[in-house]
Amino acid sequence: MVKKINSLGFDLTFEEVKKFSKGDFIGRPHVARALIEKGYFNSIEETFEQLLNRGKPAYVERKTLGLKETIDLIHKVNGIAILAHPGILKNKEVIDYCIENGIDGLEAIHSKHKEKDVKYLLDIGNKHNLIITGGSDCHGKIINGDYLMGKYYVNLNYIPQMKGRL
Repeated sequence: MVKKINSLGFDLTFEEVKKFSKGDFIGRPHVARALIEKGYFNSIEETFEQLLNRGKPAYVERKTLGLKETIDLIHKVNGIAILAHPGILKNKEVIDYCIENGIDGLEAIHSKHKEKDVKYLLDIGNKHNLIITGGSDCHGKIINGDYLMGKYYVNLNYIPQMKGRL
């Protein structure tokens, strides 16, 4: 994106953009802030409207990984590829597709899974020797005055299987 912006006549370096990012992610808002600091634009909104929104001169489509690439990357760094909350997927064929592409496990236990979903996912997990995980997906939410955290968990017998895969 910086190269594209410079090709449009601006003078911007990656380092100038990077200083606005506090983590590993650098995105369009950071680019906008750097351009504002350099006096090219007056606001983030103006920068996006004229330069950074989809269809504008400096917009760059974000690269995303395919499923197989993602699973391979997780395995390359010695991680475990788990399909999160598959019980809420509208298209259950996605589960088979993920299994065919090498996932290691399923999040069978989840706050939004119905009892029949959990049973179905446990059966699939056992059939394909997958790691079973679970959780509340809480993110600090309170439902009916109560935290979801700690209400959903997996059988401790699955822990050695996870450790073995790592």
